[in-house]
Amino acid sequence: MTGESMSLTEFQKTLALPPEYIRYVVAHEVAHLVRRSHDRVAMALMKALAGLDIRPEELAKYEFLIGRCVAWRKILAKSN
Repeated sequence: MTGESMSLTEFQKTLALPPEYIRYVVAHEVAHLVRRSHDRVAMALMKALAGLDIRPEELAKYEFLIGRCVAWRKILAKSN
């Protein structure tokens, strides 16, 4: 995530994720309503809300795959 809110492009990329990853991203954003940092308390809250712990590298893998998909590149290009 960049800045204080999710951009349209980031939101669209989130829609391409598997459901468990979407839960994690939503939990991440909700946790930031309580804690602005990524400290242990925030991470524990994210894990409790999402019901799982996903490493940033796993999300990066999906971002890479979404970027390689022709259909998603077209969708994301229209939002810029």
